[in-house]
Amino acid sequence: MAAKKRKRKLSKKQRENRRIRIATYLAVLILIAIVVIIVVSCNNKKANKPADPTAPAETTTVSDDIPKEYVEPTYSRDDIEITDEWATVGDSTDYSLYVNTALNATTLYKVDGDEYTPLRVMACSTGRRDGHETPEGTFYLGEWIIGPDCEWCYMADGTEGLYAYRIIDGINNDIMFHSVPFLETDHGTIEYEEYNKLGDYASMGCIRMSIADVRYLGQLCAGGTEVYIYYDENEVLPMEKPTPLFIPPTVEEVCGWDPTDPVSDNPWHTYTFTMEVPNSIEIEKDSEYSEELVLSQAGATDCYGNDVSEYIACSGSVDTSAKGKYPVTVTLDLGQYHGTKDVVVIVK
Repeated sequence: MAAKKRKRKLSKKQRENRRIRIATYLAVLILIAIVVIIVVSCNNKKANKPADPTAPAETTTVSDDIPKEYVEPTYSRDDIEITDEWATVGDSTDYSLYVNTALNATTLYKVDGDEYTPLRVMACSTGRRDGHETPEGTFYLGEWIIGPDCEWCYMADGTEGLYAYRIIDGINNDIMFHSVPFLETDHGTIEYEEYNKLGDYASMGCIRMSIADVRYLGQLCAGGTEVYIYYDENEVLPMEKPTPLFIPPTVEEVCGWDPTDPVSDNPWHTYTFTMEVPNSIEIEKDSEYSEELVLSQAGATDCYGNDVSEYIACSGSVDTSAKGKYPVTVTLDLGQYHGTKDVVVIVK
């Protein structure tokens, strides 16, 4: 018969040591629990703390994912009519033309009884504010004074015009809607400086438009269509006034042409350029930022080999007092052709 195992009896010293170890373990566990409670409480207070009205606003940043591979700019071209046919003349007077000389904007309305429906707002150039103001009042359209057999209209300053439409008031019949002046009877000799003034004062009293716009109103409106010319700085136009296409003075191959001229040999129809714009740019916190910093790292060359970097523009704001990533947009708009790319400015 096996002997019964006797339970080992601990000495007084051993029992005391065991009690100390147990107390120590408990103390450590209690200390850990206290630390956890304090941390959680602090985090909750921070999360619920009301915003400091004097603190700077949070910065607007973009995603942390900045492409490592080069991103090509996006290119687009305006939809421009291409035709060598002369525009047909409108046969209806159910239209009304409102020319606001304060805004250098012409609005064409379709008229149906008392209902006026805006069809198009066109940037124009009215008379210079130096004694050549465009007369105000109620007028009506006369006749096209040029056509397929007589394309050019001789202007008072010795230049030539396309698509001239006389405005009649019964007294003074010298005011017309017409294109921007040309130096010669040649579609490639437009006064590009004057074209780039569309939307501002420039003429000797006539109402200048792009070829596309003056063709448009001529093809709809017959002689006898009412024309209202007035000055109102506070008018809210029914549509946004468009920004005229830009002609670059330094690009000889296209600078003599109206970008909206529909004739098939207009070089604007095939004009292109390529841009080189970085994905991101890094600057130091509290350093100075200007759009020129971005533009200095961007470049563009057109299809004729011309450097057109000087026409690149940049928009967007960067707060150098706060670290972050700020999006800005780089654009290039020449005639019918446009390029754009988003760039991230990183404030370190």
